Amino acid sequence: MYLGIKSYNFNHDLLLKEMIELHGNGQIDYDPTFSKGNFYKNIKKPKFYSDFSIGNPLFFSDMCNMPFKRNTFKSIMIDPPFLWSSGKSLKVIKKNCNIIISRFTLFKNKKKLLYFYKLAIGEAYRVLKKDGVLFFKCQDVVNGSLNNFIHIDVFNIAVSRGFIAKDLFLFLKENRLKSGKWKKQNFARKHHSYFWVFHKRGN
Repeated sequence: MYLGIKSYNFNHDLLLKEMIELHGNGQIDYDPTFSKGNFYKNIKKPKFYSDFSIGNPLFFSDMCNMPFKRNTFKSIMIDPPFLWSSGKSLKVIKKNCNIIISRFTLFKNKKKLLYFYKLAIGEAYRVLKKDGVLFFKCQDVVNGSLNNFIHIDVFNIAVSRGFIAKDLFLFLKENRLKSGKWKKQNFARKHHSYFWVFHKRGN
């Protein structure tokens, strides 16, 4: 094994490959958020993959109600929706606009998003074998003039469920699209997302 794996990378594929090599024996067992599979365009696909309503999965399934028995998998990857809004974007999706919103779920508020994460993490714990690994991608969000440190919320949810935080990786982006909506900057722009690596310690 290459011994120079870093906790961050600007190359998404390389980050995934090294992270899975280090903690997932080179391949994910199951991804319930597969969508169109772009996540695995240049790396090995999971053995099983599904999604709720879109993309090209092996089968359709809700990540909060996985159709598997307890203690089935050694590793699971979850890349869930991460946006919420109570504004117009929740009601109106214009053609060729709001691409992320139109393809994935948009929650009404942060409470509903975190409740969804709680259900998904609980299901992952159920279907993982003892010593199994959960890879969970998340992103901090500025919403309602507040900095929402979602990666800390995810940590707290996973630990409360019985997971141990084993590792944390950052995917960095050189550039991101700028919005013309805001005239004043109050927070640092988010040019990174997180991959938590959680370890199941119980049965």
